[in-house]
Amino acid sequence: MARKIAAAADHGIDAFIFDWYWYDDGPFLERSLDEGFLNAPNNDRLKFGLMWANHDWVDIHPIGLSTVRKPPLLYGGRVTRETFDRVVEQVIERYFRHPAYWLVDGCPYFSIYELMRLVQGLGGIDATREALDGLRQRTRAAGLGEVHLNAVVWGVQVLPGETAIKDPNEMLERLGVDSVTSYV
Repeated sequence: MARKIAAAADHGIDAFIFDWYWYDDGPFLERSLDEGFLNAPNNDRLKFGLMWANHDWVDIHPIGLSTVRKPPLLYGGRVTRETFDRVVEQVIERYFRHPAYWLVDGCPYFSIYELMRLVQGLGGIDATREALDGLRQRTRAAGLGEVHLNAVVWGVQVLPGETAIKDPNEMLERLGVDSVTSYV
């Protein structure tokens, strides 16, 4: 990881965003960040941020274009409020406090890959807004200021019981999202 950091920093890269997985039973695939980047002696040369990769983890190996079977689900991306609160605690204590954590306008950056999966798991827009407000409150209480909340928007999805989303921007506003991006 030290070589990757050096190569990136030497060529004008100033931050890495790590895909960060946490399911109802805890973290997954975190060693690259926790054991690699955070233990690299030169990690002060780059900032790092998290994109919570809260998507379903399916077994796609081996699978080809002509495969008709549905890949089996290994880990579901929906999480409970209890899990969300554990995620918040871990993110604040382990990552936001790190001196190399990436700040946008002085705020720790945190991205959520599948916003609708989060909404479905937490039980709707209002419950999700309450959980995200809790993330913000706990970050402030930790003395770390506001959170810059990013949503990866790669497709408009419809909530259960709805037939259409009239205004996706209104939903993002209701959730308190600060910025949106796409993936890949």
